[in-house]
Amino acid sequence: MRLIMQSAHVETREGRISRVTTQNRAYVIVRTVEHWRSGGRWWRGECPRNYYLLRTREGTLLEVYEEILTWTLSAIQD
Repeated sequence: MRLIMQSAHVETREGRISRVTTQNRAYVIVRTVEHWRSGGRWWRGECPRNYYLLRTREGTLLEVYEEILTWTLSAIQD
């Protein structure tokens, strides 16, 4: 996985992530591969995050996370 760390806009359809858009590109999501929650490093003041590993229509894997209503594209595997 290649580290990206870009802010993203996430669209959902029927409760599932359907599209991830960054300043450079839009990705159509076909499947959620995995979902997990990280409690964050509370001793550093980090908030919990919801992570998603997503498969795009082109076969790319994206890792995104949501933290306090803000989405970040954290990594890509082409």
